Amino acid sequence: MPYLRIFDINHNDYIENNNFTYHHLINQFNSSFWMEKKWFFTHQHDQKNLSLSGILYSNAPYRRKDYVYYWESVDKICSNMQKENLDSVKHLYIASKEIDDNCVNYFPNVNELSIKNKFKTSGDSIIAILHRMIPLKQLTKLVIESHLFPMEDIMNLLRFTPNVHTLSLNLYILDNFNINSNKQKEICQYVLKKNKIQNLILNLKCLLSEIQFIMFLFPRLEHLKARMERKEIGQIIQFLLSNAYNKTRNLCYLCILKAPKICLKETKILIESKNLLNDYSIKYIDRDVHLWW
Repeated sequence: MPYLRIFDINHNDYIENNNFTYHHLINQFNSSFWMEKKWFFTHQHDQKNLSLSGILYSNAPYRRKDYVYYWESVDKICSNMQKENLDSVKHLYIASKEIDDNCVNYFPNVNELSIKNKFKTSGDSIIAILHRMIPLKQLTKLVIESHLFPMEDIMNLLRFTPNVHTLSLNLYILDNFNINSNKQKEICQYVLKKNKIQNLILNLKCLLSEIQFIMFLFPRLEHLKARMERKEIGQIIQFLLSNAYNKTRNLCYLCILKAPKICLKETKILIESKNLLNDYSIKYIDRDVHLWW
């Protein structure tokens, strides 16, 4: 395979947390066969799970644009780790549930960040950890998959990522988030003034109150995809399309995710009866209602 550029092996086995056995397998890729071909490898593996899981992949240099950060690697425990050149990485996907404060790789050219879990740290804040991993001001896309990730942490993260234009969330916006506290008011005002978010995806069902808060917080929003509480869809559409509400003036596309097909007809009737739009297009595609104007 003379043109092979990327080589990955995913490994999952039960070896009773025996690092010696695990590294004996890994070291076979440090033989002269690979060295002569100038193929060099590194790996990540789970230090705390009895069933050792890991990924072995080619580096020197690492060539992918996407990098999945699975598990924390600690040099003093795992001497087989190699320093990587991660300049090619544009999208960092953090799948780890815990990240050590003192042992993280740096990804200098990342502009997209996805977070799978509400990960733990051993002392420093999540913001401090992320700041040591990536240039936060460089981010243009942020995806939070965990429904356990607090809105307060997301707001703090948005303070340090002013160039994010695409945001995807998987949580109930106002759960355990007191927008009337002085602290949160201050953060909201800062995010309101600085953020550049134009595209927003909300993957859990939203209430009208949450949509109102979102439109207040992201006044530059142009495209909104959201799941909505069935009984509040009409109220939300009427709110978003109302000319009386200045904060929605930039919005030009709405997608109602996972909606019943009857919503297509109901939305048309609502728009016509309330005279909400003069020129628009509406379609039902793959269980989603798409509305452009």
